Amino acid sequence: MPVPFSAAYNTSKAALHSFCDMTRVELAPFNVDSEILTKSNISCGETLPSDSFFKGMEDLYQEKRSVSASSLPLNLFD
Repeated sequence: MPVPFSAAYNTSKAALHSFCDMTRVELAPFNVDSEILTKSNISCGETLPSDSFFKGMEDLYQEKRSVSASSLPLNLFD
């Protein structure tokens, strides 16, 4: 199910996968391969503003934002 505010992220992720797939095919004759490296989930404690149009969906929003209990804390990167 689509989650509000994830359009740019999902679009760029799909574009990167497509680009990697195509470069893998196009560069194979030159013995060049391509891979995608992904990061773990990062928990940033983000919440919706109290006047958000999507406030009625906050439970779904929070569920999707915290995909994993093993998300890395944001301050790990300070």
